[in-house]
Amino acid sequence: MHPATHTAMPMEEIINERYACREFDMQRSVPQEDIHFILDAARLAPSSLALEPWQFLVVQKPQQKEEIAQIAYGQSYIKNCNFIVILLSRIDFQDYFVERLKQKNLPQERFEKTLNTYLPFLQAMDDRKKLAYADAQNHLALMQMTLAASSRKVDSCIIGGFDHDALNQYLKLDTNTHQSCLMVAFGYRKAGETSSPKTRLPFNEVVKFL
Repeated sequence: MHPATHTAMPMEEIINERYACREFDMQRSVPQEDIHFILDAARLAPSSLALEPWQFLVVQKPQQKEEIAQIAYGQSYIKNCNFIVILLSRIDFQDYFVERLKQKNLPQERFEKTLNTYLPFLQAMDDRKKLAYADAQNHLALMQMTLAASSRKVDSCIIGGFDHDALNQYLKLDTNTHQSCLMVAFGYRKAGETSSPKTRLPFNEVVKFL
């Protein structure tokens, strides 16, 4: 079998195609190739200090989706989607920053300058700041993931409304190293489900040229 070919979509179309899908077609499955493409787009996202403080959990089993939907206050599209990606924020980045820096094989002078500049910055963070810092990086991966999905005509819905503590417990996370940040439901929109025209603040209201 030959691999599927995909016609490149213009970026403007990809951005406008993405919307919060609420009704998924439960009879259609996203090809494994496209799932991998979506997740790899997240993996390749930029992050501050190249720390990549994230992990992505893929949920496909119906029972697990049903249980997670309950943690998300019964939102039906979570259990009806094809798969869920749970984005975890890694908050132990202070521990592996030096090792990641060594992997870059920087000249010694630059290595020491980078280490002396940024390690104190990371070490000064308390748990609340570490989580906020990692969450911010996860949002970059999230957007890259949903746009990659849109480019393959796969629909998505970003989910921030859920009981974080309950999900952490459900996933049996060591919350000293990983905590739940966001979830995204993926699949194909149900027949008849259409996105409303995007309503956004005017360009000149949100953009100022200095």
